[in-house]
Amino acid sequence: MSVCVSTLPERGGSLVFKSGATLSLESTMSAPSARAMEEGQEDMSKAMNIFGLLLNLAGVVLLFLFGMPFRIATGGATIAWTTWNIDLLVKKLDDVYTVLGWLGLLAIVLGTLLQVWATMERW
Repeated sequence: MSVCVSTLPERGGSLVFKSGATLSLESTMSAPSARAMEEGQEDMSKAMNIFGLLLNLAGVVLLFLFGMPFRIATGGATIAWTTWNIDLLVKKLDDVYTVLGWLGLLAIVLGTLLQVWATMERW
């Protein structure tokens, strides 16, 4: 029995026999590549989930060390900074703490969104 190949089997072609019967290779060629693609997506999903967890951890540590970025006085009113009655170094330190607090809050939000996105890709 002789076989004539109509297209290259690597490209998902088909084998044509002298009797006229054909054997398609598309299903046999696409199954491993589909599995490899699913494994790649699963690896990416795991990486995004791990990165999201690390962002959440970093955000919680930043918030624990530097506090929430918005401060309200115990009396319930906000405190306005003026340079004539407070040391400028204290204001700069407070500004640094505020920025680091916002970064911690942002890291928690981004980490949570990455975890949600990693979970949604599996559906």
